Amino acid sequence: MKRKRPDNSFLIANDGFHGLHYKPENDRFSGKALVVFGGSAGSFLLTQMCAEKFCEAGMNVVAAAYRDVPGAPSQLSGIPVELIENTCKWCKENIADKVGVWGISLGGQLAALAGSLLPELISCVVSVNGMDYVQQGMKSLKKLEFTNGSCFTFRGKDIPYFSYGMSPEECRRTAKADAKAAHEYINYRAFNERAAANMPENAEYMIKLENIAGSVLLLSSGGDMMLPSEFFCKRAYERLRKLGFKYPYRHINYEIASHYLTPVKPVTSKMFRIERENAAACDESRSRAFSDTLDFLEKQW
Repeated sequence: MKRKRPDNSFLIANDGFHGLHYKPENDRFSGKALVVFGGSAGSFLLTQMCAEKFCEAGMNVVAAAYRDVPGAPSQLSGIPVELIENTCKWCKENIADKVGVWGISLGGQLAALAGSLLPELISCVVSVNGMDYVQQGMKSLKKLEFTNGSCFTFRGKDIPYFSYGMSPEECRRTAKADAKAAHEYINYRAFNERAAANMPENAEYMIKLENIAGSVLLLSSGGDMMLPSEFFCKRAYERLRKLGFKYPYRHINYEIASHYLTPVKPVTSKMFRIERENAAACDESRSRAFSDTLDFLEKQW
């Protein structure tokens, strides 16, 4: 399939953010713009491919990168939320009055966090397989090496974060045992499940979703082996319900789906057992999630 060429490109050094703007031939979402970003793997190519799908569906989209590009951190630590803020500002000044964010995994966490910190700028949050708290920074996801700081910063300061309190050796040993027990190549789900089980709802590292001034869509995968995303999304949804959130909000779980609940299928999807054993069902979940997201963006935002 022929790749769509972006209409504009942006660099952190020149524009305050790294991104590509895709303008649809037929704007089905008049007055709205969506900023799309990926997860901890840092693949900007996958982010671009996801953005292209939204553009093909008629949405003005900017694919944004917050790591592994010139001017941004090379590790999952000290990532400035301002990289997303500046992207959204450009969208509001140049494309549309209503700006939303879509992110998956670490990007889902960042989408919720940015929405809670920038209510005057962001009016819709789509968090896909994300966390409802701010995590500890990491030198290496593969080696499970944590930093003594937050994954994200805002206005030059660390955002309060949850500390795992484990050495890299303990983390790797635990993750390896969990993967073996689940017959998976990677299983960080159980590791995060145990860590997050008893978090106080008023802990300072919990994302204040109630501060979002707009629509919230939470998507999760029943077969997510990277994160207990269904648990996180249910907890986030319950927080909004208990606090009487006044904007539209919804949680949708796709039972037969891997961590890759993206509009396009990554080439690495087969590393997850559920993708190998239920390929067609996982593809269908991806398709439904994209369709449900477009419906939400059209009718609930």
